Amino acid sequence: MTLGLFKDGYELWRSTETRNEYGGVEYTWNKQADIRGRATPVTAEFKRTPRYSYSVIQWRFSTTPDMDMQPGDEIRFNGRRLSVDVVPETSTGRRLEAECRELR
Repeated sequence: MTLGLFKDGYELWRSTETRNEYGGVEYTWNKQADIRGRATPVTAEFKRTPRYSYSVIQWRFSTTPDMDMQPGDEIRFNGRRLSVDVVPETSTGRRLEAECRELR
């Protein structure tokens, strides 16, 4: 894959932990960067519990190898929020291929 196949329009978000004035912990999401990449859906599964019905979509997000992406981050685009599970580098080292999931 060449970098020409990556497109703009993706955002990398990270949750940060801060203490409030009462000593409690608050989590806030902060945008880290606008990034180039490619998101590809891999699998989709419909799940039902007694109280909820939802879908889990597994995604593969490819981007440049120098991206500081970590498990727990989110990739956001077109109203979607993909939770990053793992971030392996490919064997050639030319890109990262993060495994992500989306709950809908």
